[in-house]
Amino acid sequence: MRRAGLLGLFVLAMLPGCFNRDRELNDPNATYKLVYRPKMKGDRFEVTEKNVRKVTSQTVGLAPLGIEDHDKTESAKSDFAYTEVIKEFPDYELHPTESRRTYYRLRLYDAKDKLIDTELEGKTIWVERKKQVYRYTFEGGAQIFAVPIGDWEFGDQFADPTTPKFQDMLPKEPLKLNDTWKLEKSVLKTFASSIRYRVDFAKSQASGRLVRAFVKNGATWAELDFRFEIVLDRVHAEYQRTPNGKINYVRTQIMPIDGSSHEGQEILVTEAELTLLDGSAYKRIDERREQTVTMLK
Repeated sequence: MRRAGLLGLFVLAMLPGCFNRDRELNDPNATYKLVYRPKMKGDRFEVTEKNVRKVTSQTVGLAPLGIEDHDKTESAKSDFAYTEVIKEFPDYELHPTESRRTYYRLRLYDAKDKLIDTELEGKTIWVERKKQVYRYTFEGGAQIFAVPIGDWEFGDQFADPTTPKFQDMLPKEPLKLNDTWKLEKSVLKTFASSIRYRVDFAKSQASGRLVRAFVKNGATWAELDFRFEIVLDRVHAEYQRTPNGKINYVRTQIMPIDGSSHEGQEILVTEAELTLLDGSAYKRIDERREQTVTMLK
């Protein structure tokens, strides 16, 4: 009996986390109501994010406009991680208006893959909205920089007003596995509002799909697949000499769907091909962003 007991303990020791594995929900007839839990005042998170961006561009015959012929590829990437405490987040706002962040990793790389020194790694900063500007300030120190709403060069989600409220992207009706739904045109227009060129909304579309459902740590989670196809207005492009083409966004969201917590993983892949109709300019954009959010106690 003693040997059997020790053998049982040995087997359990060889299976760490065996009782915490995700449990897939495979019933094809089961339905799931998607309930999203947004960030709230007092929440604490650990966030990791990686971004990779590559832009290929070509121009021919645009010298009269002061643009030299070129064929080049530029790239940039970032890798950062921080803990965050939400200090203020009014219900009517899209993003928190005040938070405290401690960056334990923040690495930005330029087009030549050279590390850019931001002086933020290992530092605690306050992010606070003052009217139409988000101000980044060292804790107990001077302002680092200010980011106007709509300027997202820093790659930070705070200042981006073009992200639809996530709950507006979800269907009101329960879904079965592999069910799809169309997103409202208002959501599509918000998402496309950052594009500088005129969009043909009659041809553009956006949809979602429930890929899988599972139980994790007692909560019901799901993997959601969102697809945005943004088509630029060809008629406007022809007469105004602006790009014609299409921009595709694929967003994978893995998160609790029972409203229990705000955490999970998001992967956003962007592919765009833009051309002038006379063939004098071409641009292709490939971008991938991965973010993981874990709630802290």
